[in-house]
Amino acid sequence: MALFSIQNLVKKFGAFAATNDVSCEIEEEGILSIIGPNGAGKTTFFNLLTGLLAPDSGTIHYRGKNITGLKPYQIIHHGISRSFQIVRLFEEMTVLENVSVGVQHKLGFMNNPFRSFKRNKVVTDTAMALLERVELADKAHSPAASIPHGDRKILDLAVAMTAEPGTLLLDEPMAGLSKAERLRITALIRKLSKSMKIIIVEHDMDLVFGISDRIIVLHHGAILAMGSPNEITANKEVQSAYLGHEVQ
Repeated sequence: MALFSIQNLVKKFGAFAATNDVSCEIEEEGILSIIGPNGAGKTTFFNLLTGLLAPDSGTIHYRGKNITGLKPYQIIHHGISRSFQIVRLFEEMTVLENVSVGVQHKLGFMNNPFRSFKRNKVVTDTAMALLERVELADKAHSPAASIPHGDRKILDLAVAMTAEPGTLLLDEPMAGLSKAERLRITALIRKLSKSMKIIIVEHDMDLVFGISDRIIVLHHGAILAMGSPNEITANKEVQSAYLGHEVQ
């Protein structure tokens, strides 16, 4: 059984089909990257998978269950979580507190408003273990507003991981990062891919072709090609569509 089975997915904004009759199956394991030029439909496709948008038609099945049109909070309960290109954090809170909020919700303590995660050892221990997993434990007590951009990207990723997802979607994880920060996050993505499915929307082609097991190329809202990095590189349609340009 495929991890995702997507059939005839359509999402229009007025007369513009941002996702145009997309059908594909996504395998359970490995790192999948979604690429294409601006306006290709990458973000719309991502948002359909994570419930930020509902399709006009078509279906999305995840591990055999129909998740078409579900809300983001429902999608998370199916084991799908995501980070965002624009990092969204509780700036006035510490790194540990940002993660603890998500952990508290996952562990079911949010129904008790009188039980603070700051006094809950189970929550703080779980949150600290997650920070150690993403190699951010040394910043646990730093305010989120004070840490470098690369650390903020990793913290956003850690917050997404508090849902304990089986599939993690990363929206342009390399945006705005230095070379050193890119290398660090690339290593982290490889590490995480051993225990969960990673799906990436990314413009950094060095990352895409260096880290991906499979690549989907979107063009005008439709799938132009899908295959291994070598297959995508050799694909004549991809070469024609991006003739004279770097694939991005």
